[in-house]
Amino acid sequence: MTLELSKRLLIENINLPKNAVWFHTASVGEFNSVKFIIEHVSSKFPVFITYFSPRA
Repeated sequence: MTLELSKRLLIENINLPKNAVWFHTASVGEFNSVKFIIEHVSSKFPVFITYFSPRA
């Protein structure tokens, strides 16, 4: 990842536990498709969810 992109995303400012699972979805449909998986994983690991949609 380029430095400029990481600055735009503020990734260096995110302090996640080492065992965190990061889910990124690009639409409501994608999120709804993985919602069950996220709920299951979040019972065992910290979960970090990001979402991007140009329409949202």
